[in-house]
Amino acid sequence: MSDITATLATLRRPKLLVRAARFGAAALARRPAKPDAMAARGLTRLLEEEDALNQARVTGQAGYSPTRHVEVLTALLNAADPALRLAATL
Repeated sequence: MSDITATLATLRRPKLLVRAARFGAAALARRPAKPDAMAARGLTRLLEEEDALNQARVTGQAGYSPTRHVEVLTALLNAADPALRLAATL
């Protein structure tokens, strides 16, 4: 898990995108515990999808979905470290 945390720490994304993902992670932390379907897909696949979404954002592709990007970043934050969910609620 520390590898994914280190990878997330090196990502450089717009502040608004990160804030929205943190807000989503905090909202998920307040819900009763149940498996997160996106996190169950695997961290590697989530990282790959996030990279593809970021490339679409940077290059201005018409199919880019900011909503999907926030969803994927939220899932990554939740999967990265259970302590992040606890910290998000404090």
